[in-house]
Amino acid sequence: GIRDRWLYWSSDVCSSDLLCCEYFARAIAEEGIVSNMLLAIDVGNTQTVLGVYEGERLLHMWRVATNKAHMADELRLKVLPLLESEGIGPERVRGSVLASVVPSLTGAWSRALALLFSAEPLLCTAEAARGLFDIAYDNPAEIGADRVADAVAALHRYGAPVVVVDFGTATNLEVIDKDGCFLGGVIAPGLKTSAAARWLDRKSVV
Repeated sequence: GIRDRWLYWSSDVCSSDLLCCEYFARAIAEEGIVSNMLLAIDVGNTQTVLGVYEGERLLHMWRVATNKAHMADELRLKVLPLLESEGIGPERVRGSVLASVVPSLTGAWSRALALLFSAEPLLCTAEAARGLFDIAYDNPAEIGADRVADAVAALHRYGAPVVVVDFGTATNLEVIDKDGCFLGGVIAPGLKTSAAARWLDRKSVV
């Protein structure tokens, strides 16, 4: 039953956000789009996490601050030194997947990755995920990339039904029913935000 299929990912302390991107790519990409070496990028409001996978093994991971003012050329010049620091030339990376919850950066990252690897990245969207969001959810276009990646990765790895709890800047809870359809979920303040708000509330009372 669903009680046995709770999946906990804490994106603040491990590479779970990249794992979701990697599973998303391998679960839904057409044959040949995702190569043996894959660059996964998770663009969050606070941090951007990048990781290089070889097959299903995470070779290298980096965390950098998210700067919403960055342009495509700046992002490209940020990625190159990271790859080269581990002896990876861009010609070795044949595929990329991008999950972004920052709309102002989604286009810039897409252009940067296309310039780097001469191929468009796979974007983590409900549209790309096809059947998972078709039946039970009214407007799949409104579902954020982080929630899409969580849902697709959980379904691909554990099957249905499944509930995902993802602790990041926000706390996301996603529910997939026994038929593999996304029912919806909850977006709540993250642990740090909640703790800060409680501290401020206690301070105002004092």
